[in-house]
Amino acid sequence: MAQTCRNDRVSLSKSQKLWVSQLVLGVVGIAVLFVAETMWIPRFIEEIVLLYPETALLRVPSMFWQAVVVSCWQVAWIAGLAAARPSSEGETSRTGWRRVRTVLLAVAGGLILAGDISLCLMGFGAPGFVYAMLGAALVSFALSYLLR
Repeated sequence: MAQTCRNDRVSLSKSQKLWVSQLVLGVVGIAVLFVAETMWIPRFIEEIVLLYPETALLRVPSMFWQAVVVSCWQVAWIAGLAAARPSSEGETSRTGWRRVRTVLLAVAGGLILAGDISLCLMGFGAPGFVYAMLGAALVSFALSYLLR
């Protein structure tokens, strides 16, 4: 009696393979943002306060501000993954996630711009830092427009 070899492996369609690769990339991206939010940015803020003691009053607001902005980016990333997920429901389920992503990226850009303006009004706006923050705000606004 000959036995037939049965292939029990699940084969994924092209869209499912794309979704899995996007999911892996998404998890890595969120992990990088989490490390930045909890380790790199707070350390950078502490170094700035040590170098320029007059900025000590900005330590707590800047910690809160960076946590909110990075959290907006993380949730926007998750919404982007949800919008890219293959769905049997069609385009209607994706539209809501795209709106969430667009709004969160715009909110992050607005927060960056507001922080930039506040720092300049308080007299703490070094040109390199101001331009870097302005660039981050523009990137966030551009992504919110391009990914809508």
